[in-house]
Amino acid sequence: MCTAKCRSNCRDNSSDADRQRLFVEFYDLDPEAQQSLLTACFEAYKPLVTMRTTDKHRQLSFKNFVTVGDRKIRVCEKALQALYQVSRGRLNGIAERMRQGTADTPSRQGKHKNRPNKTPGA
Repeated sequence: MCTAKCRSNCRDNSSDADRQRLFVEFYDLDPEAQQSLLTACFEAYKPLVTMRTTDKHRQLSFKNFVTVGDRKIRVCEKALQALYQVSRGRLNGIAERMRQGTADTPSRQGKHKNRPNKTPGA
């Protein structure tokens, strides 16, 4: 999980059994369902403070939540990575797709038709 100095108190909000159950249930899902579960863990909001001296401003910020039973628990990004054993890049990709408004489009991985030398029936 995260460090003891975490503002969200991720370590204290759920038990080890809950964390283990979340991990097992996550990896029992197919890849599309895993992606939608991770997307559901993000909640977007407008930043409270913007710097006046910068050229580019952040349009959205995100809070991370996990659902344990019927409770929705806020966790930090490190805890979300540790719970589901996913990389920071995967979470950043989800956040970027949410910023662009394409988070709910299904993945087209492996679905393209750009193999001109493919043998028929293979």
